Amino acid sequence: MDNTTLLTRGDNVYNKKRGRKQRQEEIVFDKAQRQEFLTGFHKRKVERQKHAQAVAEKQQREDKRQMRKMIRQQRKQQLQERIEASRKLLGAEDTSNSEDEDSDNVTAETEDKVVIENDDEPRTREYEEDDKHVSVIIQEDDGEQSQNEEELADGIHTPQTDPPPSVPIRPHKQKQKKNRFRYESKEERRMSERKSKIKKLKHAVRRRH
Repeated sequence: MDNTTLLTRGDNVYNKKRGRKQRQEEIVFDKAQRQEFLTGFHKRKVERQKHAQAVAEKQQREDKRQMRKMIRQQRKQQLQERIEASRKLLGAEDTSNSEDEDSDNVTAETEDKVVIENDDEPRTREYEEDDKHVSVIIQEDDGEQSQNEEELADGIHTPQTDPPPSVPIRPHKQKQKKNRFRYESKEERRMSERKSKIKKLKHAVRRRH
């Protein structure tokens, strides 16, 4: 190897490296891809529309899910409010029922007193003689009782005898009282209904006896 070759050896290596760096890439022209690009506008447009439709459907499903979640929360809240209202109503009904029971006890006591006080009602006696049936109604009178007490106090006693069975006696007709119309409360209506029931029951028992 001569001296010239040795001195230019480094230069040759540098030129080779520089040539590789500055080398231009080769452009390959593909006719098929060019044809697809030129004729694929409609295809790409359809693909974009499908992609947009898929995104819209996904968003719609998400909106529906959020709406259902909101409706469930509202229904749950309404149910809770109804439960609270029904609890309050049941508490109020329990209080009113206890008050009604107390009032019923009071009315029952007053009705018992009324029944005891109404024991002085007319009594009926029946006599039978010679195929004759006579019914006599005996009614106590406070005036006669007070008169008898006064006669006993004065030393005068007039014995009272029952009328003979052969003499028919007309039953005593009581004067009909005029009906006065007035508005009654709830407790008064209950008391009047119970009084009428008790009176009917008494009449039924007397008819049986």
